Formats: sequence, structure tokens, C-alpha cells
Amino acid sequence: MKNDYYIALIYKNLKGEINPDEQKQLDDFLQQSEENKQLQKELEITWKLSQVKEELPFEVDVEADLKSVNQKLDQFNPVEKQSNEVKRKIIPLWQKVAAIAAMLAIGFFAITWLTNATGNGNIQQFSSGKLTKEIRLPDGSIVVLNKESTLSYPSNFNQKNRAVQLQGEAFFEVEKNKDLPFTIAIQETNVRVLGTSFNVKEDIKNQQISVAVKTGHVEFYDQNNKVNLLANDQSTYDSKSKKFSSPDQPIDNALRWKTKQFVFNDQELLDVIHTIETYFNIQIKLENQALSTCKISAVINSLEQEEVLEKIAKSVAINLEKKDAKNFIFKNGNCQ
Repeated sequence: MKNDYYIALIYKNLKGEINPDEQKQLDDFLQQSEENKQLQKELEITWKLSQVKEELPFEVDVEADLKSVNQKLDQFNPVEKQSNEVKRKIIPLWQKVAAIAAMLAIGFFAITWLTNATGNGNIQQFSSGKLTKEIRLPDGSIVVLNKESTLSYPSNFNQKNRAVQLQGEAFFEVEKNKDLPFTIAIQETNVRVLGTSFNVKEDIKNQQISVAVKTGHVEFYDQNNKVNLLANDQSTYDSKSKKFSSPDQPIDNALRWKTKQFVFNDQELLDVIHTIETYFNIQIKLENQALSTCKISAVINSLEQEEVLEKIAKSVAINLEKKDAKNFIFKNGNCQ
């Protein structure tokens, strides 16, 4: 089938094996329709959930696997009787894509899983929408999703593994289980723990993923590198450079969406401005660059944009000017 070719390209892209010509073909395919983008999204979810093994014990033959999977999917396509007529129940293409992705990723040892995934809603998915959402997982772990975030996991979670997939941002309080590590797949990275509390954030705009640890020990890694994080450590992965930052970043504001406050401990004004710009998606121009290294220490018990800007401006005697809803100017001022 024509779509098989693009499924193979998406798979190769996830593996990092796609060449420039194939990448252009894939990009063109994704731009053709929202349905094509949805296919890629569903494939990525299943691919990520399949990454419970550190590496595959065998080589994957894409062409052969696609042919075999299509044969299996034809077998799985159920038949329904209705008003003495036999009607063929159509499996949505995205479900086929998800099934193919799983088979390409982990081979044919999970054929029963494929049957469930294409017909019985094997993947559990929770989305927070415009509000935060608390989820209690089957193992007793608690996940609090930030707004516009999604958590997915297989219905057999906590049986052979504790693997979930995250899009967006969430705070995790993971129940200890030394026999079943808890693994989070987010883009091309993974987070693995035994039992701890931490925050994971996906920053689509800046192509970054951040992990901030509140308690315990966390492993944050991709296919080539790994960073170990302890309590009060934070590291950011840059998808463009494929590098992890040093784990000594301050975590004061990593949980502000939960604590409802900004915390600045002796931070330079330029860093404070960057934090505020990123959170509110605004631009702040600092006219007096001599103030950029002014140290700011403050706890602001509010996430209201106007109140936060006014308190920061007041701390260094700055005049706040609003140009429009997204642009502000810090004028004058002095380090107190």
C-alpha cells in the first residue's frame, strides 16, 4: 500500500536512519493533511511505549515486517453480523499504523498485544485540556498533568513494566518498586526511576525537555547519553544539539504551575526576565543593560502576569511600560 512507504519513513525517522531525500518526502506527506499528522502522532505514541527494552536483540527488516504485519492485520479485521448481512468492520488506518509501529519496534513477540490494540483499546490515554488533572495509576503512582498535556500507557501497565508516554508537562510521584522501574518516554528521551517525585516538561517552542527532581534519584537519557539527577537537580535536553545541560540548574520555578508562585533566589535580572518571558509568552525589553546583572531575590505568590511584572519592576525601581498585550519595556531603575 502507498501508506506503507510513509509508515516506513516515519519509522526510519524515529530510528534516526532517514536520509535527506526521504525526510523531504516525509515532510511533504505530513503537510498534505491533518490525518497524516495524526498518523505520525499515533505511531510515535506506540513507538515510545514500546521502548521498554534498552536495545533490540535482533535486526529489523522493514519491508518484510510491513508485509507480515499487513497479513496479520487482515486476519484481525473482525466480521460482524447485522440484519442477516455480513459487514466487515473497518480498522481505522491510524490503528494500523500504531500496530505496525509496535511490531516494527519490538518484533512479533507481542501479537496478542496487537490484537488488543486494534480492537479493544489497549492504550489508556488521559488529557488535561484547559485544566490540570490528577491521575492515579494502577501501581499507586500519582501523576498531575499540567494544562494541555497528555499521558498514555498500556492497559497491562504494572504487569511486566511501568512504561508511560508524556506529551506536555507533568509532576510524578512514583511508588517504589525495585523490580519494575518506572519509565517515561517523551520525544527522543526517556526518564527512568524506581520511586521518587519529579517534574517533566516538554517545551515544543524551544525544542527542549526538562526534568527537575524534588526527591529521590532519576535517570534522564537518550540513545547515546545519560545524566543522573538527585534531589534538587534539574537538567534540560536540547533536541537540536542532542545534549543534556549540567544538572546544577536551580529548580525553584520548575514547579510554579503547581505551587502557584515564582521563586527567585539571588538570580540575575536578565535570567528573571527570561523566566517571565517564557512563562507568559511575552517580550520584555530592558533599556538599561547595566541592570542585567542585578540580583533578584523574591517570592511572588501569584501567576498573574501584571502582578508579577509590577513586583519585579518594583524590586529594582524600574518603570514598567506596556506597548501592547505581548510587549513590555523596563525603563530606568537601579540595583538596590
